Amino acid sequence: MVRRGDAITEESMIESLISLGYTHGDASDTPGTYKKNWGTLTIRDACREETIQIEWFDTELDSIIVHRGDLREHV
Repeated sequence: MVRRGDAITEESMIESLISLGYTHGDASDTPGTYKKNWGTLTIRDACREETIQIEWFDTELDSIIVHRGDLREHV
């Protein structure tokens, strides 16, 4: 589990996702996929109906937002 303020690179996060079976794709539609776009990583949870959006400032996690249907929660 990662938290806002943690020092971790996007590459390390993606490596962890790949080791868990995630694949690169359109993270908004397919469970178990992630998409990288300009310092933002969007992850479509493989087990739950939620999408997680992670933003970086340098190597520090700046923002983590969980989307569940119409609900948007900053973690």
